Amino acid sequence: MIYRVSGIRLPIGFDGDDFCGAAAKAAGIKPHDIDMLRRVKISLDKRDVNNIFYAATAEIETNAAPNSGACFIKSMADKNPVVLPKPCDGSRKNIVIVGFGPAGMFAALTLARAGYSPVVAERGREVKRRVRDVDLFFKTGVPNPESNVQFGEGGAGTFSDGKLTTGIESPYVRFVFEEFVKHGASPDILWQGKPHIGTDKLRGIVSNIRREVESHGGQVLFGHRLCGFYDGGVVCGTGSGEVVIEADSVILAAGHSASDVYELLRDSGVTLAPKDFSVGVRIEHPRSYLDAALHGRFADKLPAADYKYSVRADDGEGNIRGVYTFCMCPGGSVIGSANEPETVVTNGMSYSRRDEEFSNSAVLVTVKTDDFYDGNPLSGLSYRRAIERRAYALDSRMPACTLTEFLNGEPFHDIFPTYVTASLRAALLSKNFRVLNHETAVLYAAETRSSSPVRVLRDSDTMQAFAPQNLPKIYPCGEGAGYAGGIVSAAVDGISAACAAVR
Repeated sequence: MIYRVSGIRLPIGFDGDDFCGAAAKAAGIKPHDIDMLRRVKISLDKRDVNNIFYAATAEIETNAAPNSGACFIKSMADKNPVVLPKPCDGSRKNIVIVGFGPAGMFAALTLARAGYSPVVAERGREVKRRVRDVDLFFKTGVPNPESNVQFGEGGAGTFSDGKLTTGIESPYVRFVFEEFVKHGASPDILWQGKPHIGTDKLRGIVSNIRREVESHGGQVLFGHRLCGFYDGGVVCGTGSGEVVIEADSVILAAGHSASDVYELLRDSGVTLAPKDFSVGVRIEHPRSYLDAALHGRFADKLPAADYKYSVRADDGEGNIRGVYTFCMCPGGSVIGSANEPETVVTNGMSYSRRDEEFSNSAVLVTVKTDDFYDGNPLSGLSYRRAIERRAYALDSRMPACTLTEFLNGEPFHDIFPTYVTASLRAALLSKNFRVLNHETAVLYAAETRSSSPVRVLRDSDTMQAFAPQNLPKIYPCGEGAGYAGGIVSAAVDGISAACAAVR
């Protein structure tokens, strides 16, 4: 019999015997009664900094009779079977995928394995060349518009912390994790409470996924930027001119930074809508401070500390806005991630070891459509770009100030609307954010790319965009289309779009 057992409590530095003993205790049986033990999830419980421990869930196989706290199951795999497209019968045209970020990658992998020979049009470059372009940008501050932190193999997530946390419920979630492991990620991500890969590991993983797509007959065309539609496919711009790619279906996974693609969609008659998003800053502290504050006496025995905070704050104009931390990078770096000239965009990036001197996180303020909508569904893109340009005008590399300076005045008042800086100030002075309110903190502006300010509307059943009949069928998916919020949810949405396109 196989049982799911939760409520397992493990000490810092536990080993296999500790885990077996604790699982047996939670199940109400003896350790020698366990024939198989598998980790399902292990999370750090640090609600009491003086009594930190790991909380775990496991699957055990035993012929003994566990207590009522153990749930009988067949197996984890039987709970949520993954349904993928049936093999292609050879009668269907290629499906074009625009973008090779998480959504595009997993759409391509899904279709390639089923024999649909997808063609991926990715405006950026493959990882090795992209890394050189990004390194040059870090040195000069001048982005390559077509190969940068936002565009290229793996999408924006390639230059990030590589977080795999997600709040969505889908049978594809486990599938995505297993594919990451198959292509080079540590198996530990299958049970970690807050799994992450790291930018250094992601670079190899995304290339491995691309190579599998190609091995099944798919094509990934780098340096191909979507610039038009026609009734039989798409037109892409390249360094040497335009090329036409025939297709009756287009999976649109362009990412949240491809402003020109959304302008093309609007001008082509595709139905778009503005959506709420967030803007704010990156806050950075010495890792040693955060580790001591959040891990106490266990600081030298645990990985770099992370956090997640939120509060409802007064914006100084009679409104209450949500302010929250996002994409926390323990032991990482604040990086510039602009893809357009004369703009500044901040982001965070960590390597797999998370062992750098500082830790950082975005602190974001919710921006409602009422704050920017002027009748143009892309007005959020204009709002975002204006902030990024004002940041560049203040400091072309990256505006920065200490937290003390920010709280005592408004160093960023030329960048953000007053309701944003007022909301940030109120949040950072609140008890919810007390750990972040420390003299060592430094703020960087502007963080604007946590999500897309536009949504490509799609039918809830077919996943097709609402578009003129003279265009190919368009299946918008991922973060840029407004339907995901991270690597895993974007990948899952890409799989769903691939299945919809086949149907």
